[in-house]
Amino acid sequence: MRICIDLRTGSGCGAANPNTARVCGTCGQPLKYALELHDPGDSIGHYRVRSLIGCGSFGAVYAAEDTRQQRQVALKESFESASIQAFRGEFAVLKTLEHDHLPRYYEMFEADGNGYLVMELIPGQSLEDVLNQQPNQPLAETQVLGYALQLCNVLTYLHSRQPMVLHRDIKPANIRLTPSGLVKLVDFGLLKQGTATTRSSRRGLTAAYAPLEQWGSTNQGTTPQSDLYSLAASLYHLFTGQLPIPVNERVAANSDPLKPAQQHNRKLSAHISAALMQAMAIKPEARYASVAAFQQVLVSNPAGPTVQLPQPQPTPACKT
Repeated sequence: MRICIDLRTGSGCGAANPNTARVCGTCGQPLKYALELHDPGDSIGHYRVRSLIGCGSFGAVYAAEDTRQQRQVALKESFESASIQAFRGEFAVLKTLEHDHLPRYYEMFEADGNGYLVMELIPGQSLEDVLNQQPNQPLAETQVLGYALQLCNVLTYLHSRQPMVLHRDIKPANIRLTPSGLVKLVDFGLLKQGTATTRSSRRGLTAAYAPLEQWGSTNQGTTPQSDLYSLAASLYHLFTGQLPIPVNERVAANSDPLKPAQQHNRKLSAHISAALMQAMAIKPEARYASVAAFQQVLVSNPAGPTVQLPQPQPTPACKT
């Protein structure tokens, strides 16, 4: 299929078109430089593509069938041959991770100049999908708190690894919500382990959720407080229904224009609103010292609602 995204400019409506199409059937843009993706039924190694989950100028994710293991997987494709070595390094880290709120990663391989990462296919939808179902509307406080505590747990696990693992691209689109209410953090596209970064370009950032220290040309100096900022910005969006003001705009303004979450959602508990503001401080040193410290504040209100976390479902044994 041909996706209406011009690889030179990034313009286009993103609609899928047949391989023979010369112009987009939705917006009319010429498809000479369009993004070309695999069609359902195509084979990539021993994986058969079932459907497209999502794509961008630099890669795509497919739902696919592993014809050897007879299991459904997510197949992440990187179009950049120059990044394959980094892709391989990313997998070396990911395959060692075991946590209820992370997918399992199976293998990495190369085919036709592209890199592929094979991982567990997570059923359900992303939290971005949830937000899009009720635009500009906040989610229930207990609901978001449940997501927050699960995410705090997995980030504390990642940050306590030796060497430490930073995600660096936390946003609602990268948080999957399963039918049982479990959330899983996916797409370590900007993963950093210790002092080694698998990708250093800021082009992968989503402005509303990225901390100031990730806006530099080298992305140096990221810490657990960087993930904390992105987590808090994502929660801010969920608690308020409003996209956070990007940090570069906050820095450029005479006074910080970011409003406390409670001003957008009057029902939100004051201690949560205050915690979000501290976690989203422009300077890393002004944020909480750790995700665990932030989590403790979120649950510290004895008069607040009780949050029941969903129980992870047993993971079937892998076929070998």
